[in-house]
Amino acid sequence: MRRHLGVVHIGESGEAEPDYDSYYQSRGSRYRDYSEHDEEEEFDGDTGDDEDASFEAVSVDDTWQYVDEWRDTDDRAVEFGRIPVTEGELLPAGALDKEPADQNRLTEATGNEGATYERSYHRAALVVWPANRMADVLLEAGVVAALPHLRKLAAGGKSAHPEAMAVAQRIVEAWPTDARAARRPDRDATGIASPESSDRAKMLATLVKLNAPELLERFIGEVLTSTYDGSENAALFTCVKALGDKQAGVVLSALVEARMPHYPNECAELLLRLAKDPSPAIRRIAESAVAGLDGIGMSDSKPLEWWMGEDRRHKRPLAPEFVATLFSALQHFNESTLCDSAAARIASRPQVFNSTTLVVPGIERVCAEQDPLPSAVDRAIQHLWTSAAEFLLQRSEVPPQPPPDWRLAAKISCTCADCVELQVFARDPTERVHRFRVKKERRQHIHQAIDRYKLDMTHVTERVGSPQTLVCTKDRRTFKARMKEYQDEITAMGTLVKLARESALSKRMETAIQASLI
Repeated sequence: MRRHLGVVHIGESGEAEPDYDSYYQSRGSRYRDYSEHDEEEEFDGDTGDDEDASFEAVSVDDTWQYVDEWRDTDDRAVEFGRIPVTEGELLPAGALDKEPADQNRLTEATGNEGATYERSYHRAALVVWPANRMADVLLEAGVVAALPHLRKLAAGGKSAHPEAMAVAQRIVEAWPTDARAARRPDRDATGIASPESSDRAKMLATLVKLNAPELLERFIGEVLTSTYDGSENAALFTCVKALGDKQAGVVLSALVEARMPHYPNECAELLLRLAKDPSPAIRRIAESAVAGLDGIGMSDSKPLEWWMGEDRRHKRPLAPEFVATLFSALQHFNESTLCDSAAARIASRPQVFNSTTLVVPGIERVCAEQDPLPSAVDRAIQHLWTSAAEFLLQRSEVPPQPPPDWRLAAKISCTCADCVELQVFARDPTERVHRFRVKKERRQHIHQAIDRYKLDMTHVTERVGSPQTLVCTKDRRTFKARMKEYQDEITAMGTLVKLARESALSKRMETAIQASLI
């Protein structure tokens, strides 16, 4: 039998009916009479939580019960995570039914939401289960809880190998394959910990140690293909020998093909690790990486201003290092086909592969890191140089001209009186400031229209009188932004001129640079 100490956590939450006499007394001076003159009073930061208020539970909307904070019989901390307590597992039955709660919290009603409560209990417990059900128990808390047990078995030598293989198979089968699981908070609504990238790397290393190529292939195909974020690259590199060269090419090319549009920097770094031994199987991975360039910046086959997804905050933006890493990897394949294809795909979509911030500094970085350039890379870089020069000249060979007046190209679809007045003001060539003395809801509607249609104007409420006044002032933000782009593009032209021999394009860029100084 396995014996451990833990803390039982039981809780519930739902709608509540406060005992208003004690509730308002506990809230004290926060409550007062409101009048219409308080329409724009700012929120004071008080959430309305009260741990002392009296209330009656109206409904129970959510419950949870689990064991956590584990200790073994030697009083050492054990990382089992949160293991749910299910019906019939608590002995004696009903032992906690009449126990007082350790914490009661009431949250006051806000807007259309009624008052809510949360009640929780914490009790120490002795937890016992049969030794042969170790994996079953741990998997109730998710694969994160079972992984340390598997790693211990994997380190146990030949005698533990059969059990380790059986547990490894169960963990692979239970591992969540939803890509969003890698981006959830530490624990989901059931209290079960979600696997992190470090857990995926540990699982890869454990399967390599067990010499389990079939499970390894399944784990990469079913889990990493949808959850990979690049942190597994070192572990994936060690998988090549365990999988065998040919099968590694099949499995990893599928992974790179799927994840290159979402994690291009990381896929390029993985390819660079693998390309140092550019076997025919690894070349297949390189082909997938190059083909995956077409998916960067795309969503449902539509181009995006920037590639976006639910996990956008975890992504590294494309940077010059990406260009350098990609061509450093592709040069190992001793032919120009892959380099040429990569350059053509990058050059064809300047809206994604920005010439100013990505391509030009990327070319500069490649030239600095590889001197002299291998012939395959040299040809690709020349292609990128030409396409970047043509693109920059098309945009900035002539300096942008400032607007001749204050007219804005506004086309507002809303036909309410306020939006009609706003559009008339926007299109007026001489009027720069306009005042709307209207109630709060109408002021909000006007500034929402300004933001929605990205009009070049600020909006500030003048808090005098009733109703108050929304003051709209036109500015030159679009032109200022274009001038910033122009200066950056002139700088990029200067870099291209320094990197190449004299040519017709170089002379045109030099002329454009001189024009910017006038």
